[in-house]
Amino acid sequence: MTKALQEAFERRCDADYTDAASYNADEISALLEQARQFVDEVKKIIGSSSTDETR
Repeated sequence: MTKALQEAFERRCDADYTDAASYNADEISALLEQARQFVDEVKKIIGSSSTDETR
């Protein structure tokens, strides 16, 4: 997961700070799916940590 986030960050920097960044739909779809998985995992962690605090 860390590798996917690093790659997404690098692509974001390229798109923001270079003259011409080019990505194909398959690459972006794969990164988007990985980002969704990351968000889902973070939500699980936050949810379980908030339940732990109430015990």
